[in-house]
Amino acid sequence: MAEIHRDYSEKRDYHRMLVDCPMVLREQDAEAEEQVVCRNLSGGGLMFVSEHPYAIGTLLKVRIEPNDTIVAPLEKVIEIVRVDYSDADHGYEVAGMMRA
Repeated sequence: MAEIHRDYSEKRDYHRMLVDCPMVLREQDAEAEEQVVCRNLSGGGLMFVSEHPYAIGTLLKVRIEPNDTIVAPLEKVIEIVRVDYSDADHGYEVAGMMRA
């Protein structure tokens, strides 16, 4: 059987949506919240920009409140899987995977 080669973008289980919206997050056992900008969102994870370089494996509670009251807020726990410094955003691009 011939091996099928796919582009990286085709290997995703979920389509990534560009959202650029405010998001609130906090570490699992912390009281303090941080306001960040969520850049993209998919069924499996999200990426946001933060002033803080979160450690890989950190669990965060995230909440996105849509402007439209018809849509329910998104509240999930994510695990940090990637952190990169972004010159363009003068902060860190932080990627998290949704947890059950």
